[in-house]
Amino acid sequence: MPTSNAKTQKSRHDTAVQGTNDSSIVSKCSMAKHGYFRDDFLHRFVAKEARRAPLIHRGYFIRARAIDYILREFLKQSTHQRKQIISLGAGFDSSFFRLASEGLLEDTVYIELDFPEVVKRKGEIILQTDFLNTDCYKLIGVDLSDLHRLEELMRLCQIKGDNPTLLLSECVLTYMMANSSTKIIKWANETFGFATFVLYEQINPDDAFGQVMVNHFTKIGSPLQCIHTYPTQQSQLERFNQAGWERGEALDMNQFYRCLVTQEERRRICDLEPFDEYEEWHLKCAHYMVLCAYNNDNRTRLLCVINSKPGASGDIDGQLCEPRSDDVKLLNIRPVPQPQKYFSIKSTCLHGGHSSKSCDRGDTDICQSPRDVLSGGGENLGGKGDFKSELCLLGSAEKKDSGFLETESTLEKVRRDISDASHFGTNLCEADSCETNLGKTNTGEIISCETDHKGSDTCEKIQCETISRPTVCKPQPKLVSFSDEQTINPSSCLLQRFGHSSVLIGHHIVTIGGFGNHANKHCRLQNGVVTDILTGKSVDVAMPGDFKLDVLHHTLVALETEGSILLLGGRHSPVKCNTQITKLELTLAQGHRCAASAYDVHKPRDTTADSREGSENVNLKEVPDHLDDRLMSSQSIEPGLIVSYQGNMENGRWRHTAVTHRSKVYVYGGRNETSPVLGECLVYDLSSHTWSQISALGQCPGSRHSHTAALWNGQMVIAGGVDQELLPLNSIHLLNVEEQHWVELKLTGHLKPRYSHTCHVVEDFLILVGGVNLDHSPPGLAVVNLLTGHCEEFDLPQKNGRDVVMYHKHSSIMVDSSRLMVIGGGGNCFSFGTHINTTPVVLDVGPCLRYSQG
Repeated sequence: MPTSNAKTQKSRHDTAVQGTNDSSIVSKCSMAKHGYFRDDFLHRFVAKEARRAPLIHRGYFIRARAIDYILREFLKQSTHQRKQIISLGAGFDSSFFRLASEGLLEDTVYIELDFPEVVKRKGEIILQTDFLNTDCYKLIGVDLSDLHRLEELMRLCQIKGDNPTLLLSECVLTYMMANSSTKIIKWANETFGFATFVLYEQINPDDAFGQVMVNHFTKIGSPLQCIHTYPTQQSQLERFNQAGWERGEALDMNQFYRCLVTQEERRRICDLEPFDEYEEWHLKCAHYMVLCAYNNDNRTRLLCVINSKPGASGDIDGQLCEPRSDDVKLLNIRPVPQPQKYFSIKSTCLHGGHSSKSCDRGDTDICQSPRDVLSGGGENLGGKGDFKSELCLLGSAEKKDSGFLETESTLEKVRRDISDASHFGTNLCEADSCETNLGKTNTGEIISCETDHKGSDTCEKIQCETISRPTVCKPQPKLVSFSDEQTINPSSCLLQRFGHSSVLIGHHIVTIGGFGNHANKHCRLQNGVVTDILTGKSVDVAMPGDFKLDVLHHTLVALETEGSILLLGGRHSPVKCNTQITKLELTLAQGHRCAASAYDVHKPRDTTADSREGSENVNLKEVPDHLDDRLMSSQSIEPGLIVSYQGNMENGRWRHTAVTHRSKVYVYGGRNETSPVLGECLVYDLSSHTWSQISALGQCPGSRHSHTAALWNGQMVIAGGVDQELLPLNSIHLLNVEEQHWVELKLTGHLKPRYSHTCHVVEDFLILVGGVNLDHSPPGLAVVNLLTGHCEEFDLPQKNGRDVVMYHKHSSIMVDSSRLMVIGGGGNCFSFGTHINTTPVVLDVGPCLRYSQG
C-alpha cells in the first residue's frame, strides 16, 4: 500500500508538472502573436489560443529571448566537430524548428527529452504537419533520474561525449528533488567533456513576491523542489561547483534585459502594448535567472554583454564594454576542490521500455523514427577541477565615493560592463563578506575583478571608508496592533487594494481609488473608504452622482486651511489619464464637516514615551493627543464625502507627487499617455485656480515617476523613483519653494534605490517605506537625516501572521510620531495570481528613529 500511494502521488505530481507546459505554451504563443518574439511554429502546438495580459507577454518574452540568445551564441562558436543540443524537459518548445528554419542547425544534432506522455503528444503534432523533415532531430521520452538508461539512449542516438554539447534545463530541474536533479548535473559533467549547462529557473523564494510564487506552484500541485536548497544565483553557482563544473556565470532577467537586450529592442517592446505594471515586471525578472556552467576552460562564454555606452540619444552601439568596477560589483565564490536549411523528418515514432525505478520526470518513451525501440543504461558521477566564478549583481544607479553611495541616474553609469561581472576567469579573487550593491561591506574593502577581452583577469582592491560607531544591535520596525476593542476587521476587505491613495483628516483616513475586489471580481474601485484610527472601523462611502473616481496612481492632498482634500491626476487605464481636479470634503454625523486638525508629527515630541520597544500591543487612544476633541467624543460616526470638480489639471499625469504649502499645490514628475516620464514642477494656486510651471535653478531631480514627495521646513523633498531608463533611483532632492532653488542632498551610509514606496517626515528625519528595485534585497524602511544626509536601512517584516505583506503600490499614514499604518499594497504577481495585502499593518518605527539619531 505505501508503494501504491507513492506511485499515485508521483503520478499526480507528474501530471501537474505537465500542466505547466500546457499553460506556458499558450502564453508563449500569445506573446509571439502580439509581436514580442518571432516564432512561426509555436501556434502549431496550441490547441486553443488565448490572449494573455501585457505583463505575461513581457515575462515570456524575456524568457524566450534569453534562451534564444544563448542557443544562438553557442551555435556561432567555430568548431570542426558536430555540435549537440540536449533539451531536458523540452515540453512543446519550438526552438529547434525556429533555428532549423533559419539554417542554423546544419551541423548540429538536437535532442529533446520529456515525459513519455508529452513526447507522444508532441510527436503526433509533428507528424501531422509538414514543417519537419530531418535526421538531426530526436524526441525522447525518458525517466531523467534513470541515468543508466539515459546514457544508453544517448549512445544509440550517436551522441558523442567529446563533441561540443549544450544541455538546456528551462524550468525543469526545479520540479525534481534536489538530489535527483544534482545527479543529472554531475552526470552531464562526466558524460560530456566539452559541455555547457544552461539552467533557467526561479530564485529568491523568501521575500514577499518569492513566497507568493512558491505558494502558487505548491497550490497547483507542482512545487518547486529545489528552490529552498538553492535559493539564489550564488547558491546555484556553488551547486555546479560542487558537481565538478569548472566555470559559471549567471544573470537574473533584470540584468539580462538591461545588458543583453539592445535599447532599440527595448523601445520596440515598450511600443507594442500599453503597459503600466513596472513593479510586477521588475519583481518577476528578479525572481528568474539564467546560468551557464562550463566544464572546459577553453569554452567561450555565452553571456557576453553588449556595451551600454549611450550616444546622444542613448542608443547602444553593440560593442563590448570596458570594465567599470564602480558600476557593477563582483561577488566571488570561494573555490571548492572537486575529484569535473531546411530539413525533413522520417515518418517514424518509437516507444521504448519503461523503467521500474521511481523518478521525478516520467518513464521512458522515445519518438525518433517512430517504430523502433531504444533502451539504455550507464552512469558515471564525479567532478573535476576547481570552479572559478563571479556572480554579477546589477545595482541601480549607485556609485562609490569615499566609501559612501551617491546617485547616478544614467543607464551608462549602471551597466557599463556586466560582461566582466559575469565572467569566471582563471584567477579567483576572494571578497570577505561583500554585499556590493545589495548592502555594505563588513571589511571596508571591496575586491573587484576586471577581465580583458582575451580572458586575462586583474584584481583591484578598493579601500572603502567605514563609519565607526558603538556596537549596537540594529533594531527593526515592529508589527504592532490595535487594542482588542480597536482591531480592524480583516473580513471587511475595504482596504484591500493597491494603486490607491490615502490622506489623514483629523483622526480619519480617507482612501480613494485603486484596484481591488468588488462584487467578487477584481476591478478598479469606485467608492471611497473612511477609516477611524481610534476604533479601527472602516466605512465604505459611495461617490455621489456621476463622479467617477475609479483611478490608480493619483495623489490626495489635504488642504490645511479648508479641511478638505484635492484629488489630482491618476489614470483610468494606461491610455486614459484623469485630468480633472476633484475636491472632497469629509462629513460626519449630522453633516458636520471634519476639520484638518490632526497632530503635527513634524513637531518635536518625546518619542521614548510613545515607543515602547517591548510592547506588542499599542492602544492608539493614548497617542493622538492633538486630535479634535469633538470628533473624539463622537459616539456614532456615519462619514460621507461631498464631491465637486475644481477644474482640469494641466498636463494630466499619474505616478506623480503633490504637496501643499501656503495655499499652493506643488506637483512633480509622473508620466502620461504620451510621455513615459515627466520632469517638470507645476504649481496650482488654490485661490486663483491657475497653473504655472517652476523654472527652478540648481540640482534638479530630472525626469522621474513613482517617487515620493514631502514637505520639510518650507522645502519639498523628492526621493527615489525611476528615471527615463526605468532604473530605480536613490537620490534625494530638496526644492526651496520660496527661492525656487533645487539642492541634491549628499548622502552617507547606505540608501537602497527604490520606487513605488511611500514617505513621511518626522522632525528632521525622512522615512521611506518599502518600494521596488532591481536588487535581490528588496527595499525596507529607510531613515534619512535631512540635516546631515546620513541614511540607515532597516528590514521590514515580510509577513503579518500567516499573510504575506508587500510594500509597494501601498499607502501609509503616520498615526503618531513613531507609528505608521501601511494600507493596502500588492499587485499582479505575473502568472502566480493577484496579491493584495489583507489588512492594514501598523509598524512601530520609533526604535529605528532613535537608532538613526545615533
